[in-house]
Amino acid sequence: MDVTIYHEWAELEKTHWWFIGRKRIFTNIIDEFLGEKAPRRICDIGCGAGAMIPILARHGRVWGLESSELAAKYCVENGIENIFLADSRKLPFGDESLDAVALFDVIEHIDDDDRVLEECGRVCKKGATLIVSVPAYQFLMSPNDIVADHKRRYSRGALCAKLVKHGFRVEKATYYNFFLFPPILVAVLIRKALWRLTGGAAKGRTPKGNISYKTPAPINSLLLSFMTLESKMIRKLNFPFGHSLVCAATKE
Repeated sequence: MDVTIYHEWAELEKTHWWFIGRKRIFTNIIDEFLGEKAPRRICDIGCGAGAMIPILARHGRVWGLESSELAAKYCVENGIENIFLADSRKLPFGDESLDAVALFDVIEHIDDDDRVLEECGRVCKKGATLIVSVPAYQFLMSPNDIVADHKRRYSRGALCAKLVKHGFRVEKATYYNFFLFPPILVAVLIRKALWRLTGGAAKGRTPKGNISYKTPAPINSLLLSFMTLESKMIRKLNFPFGHSLVCAATKE
């Protein structure tokens, strides 16, 4: 990811509806699948600026792993400890040494996502929890994915099949951004069409990610309310479609 974009996103995590809502959804998934069990050894792979580490730390000792020196620097500046610079395709942990692993919007950035999930299977103990989130639906690939350096998007079936392939039993698999999916779909399709019509890809232009646009406060609050509602509902049900996808699985 471009350094400038990363700086923008790190700041937006504090105020933008998408980042705040996403964090609330993930928090409920974490608390559901880790909350009843003893303190554990946890790795947050691709931890970014460390936004989810304090949530995971309520359930045990957490190691943050990043391949980006810039991301690791943000973590250190935020007072987050136990940060490693490492390749997610070769995790610096022994076999069956971890009780939980989190991959929040990580594997879509990696060419060999199977290798990363294979490594997760290696380091997870039997009964360990794996939580994975990804962007949904390949047909939604857009200029915003180019900015974010996404290699692909996923369907629920495809992601679940990968988890099973690498030794995990899927406990929960749900889309999110369900309520906002219709307007997001329209916006993405229009933007893709404009990108093609203006020859953006052919001209080698770098698109600007739409999530970096500042959202007016009333709209930001309205959009956040939809995601907050989803975060409250997500423990009880699996949404049938949405812009993103999150799964929780157990190592067999």
